Amino acid sequence: MQNPDNILVPLDMSEAALEALEYAVYMAKSSNSTLHLVYVVEPVTFPSALGDYREFKTAMKDSGGTYLAQMVADKVPADVKSKTVVMADDDRASKNIIEYAKTNDIDLICLTTHGQGKLEHFLFGSTAERVITQTPCPVLIIPTRTK
Repeated sequence: MQNPDNILVPLDMSEAALEALEYAVYMAKSSNSTLHLVYVVEPVTFPSALGDYREFKTAMKDSGGTYLAQMVADKVPADVKSKTVVMADDDRASKNIIEYAKTNDIDLICLTTHGQGKLEHFLFGSTAERVITQTPCPVLIIPTRTK
């Protein structure tokens, strides 16, 4: 087994996701890997009475880009190579993560679980679970410690 060249860290603006970023930064620094920080704008049901969905989606993309830039500035040392990507193609986060991994030679995905309740998991599934079962590369799951 060799060191990963490319490590993907999906971030969702949660405290839990930052735990995965800490592990990924450590691994990238020690193996001279490139970090790929990805934020996915997930599709939502958006009532027309609330305004234009396209404007909302654009605002979410802008917010995601600002968030990723801030994470690089605050959490990624200058000597660690990084790339940020905001994805907003109206698909589930898991599908975007898997597709990004396939098309960008990702060697490792590092993400956290969010500890959904049984009903939420039954109804919506788990992004981590879908990524683990469908991705072409190893996945490091960091258990959520933040509440």
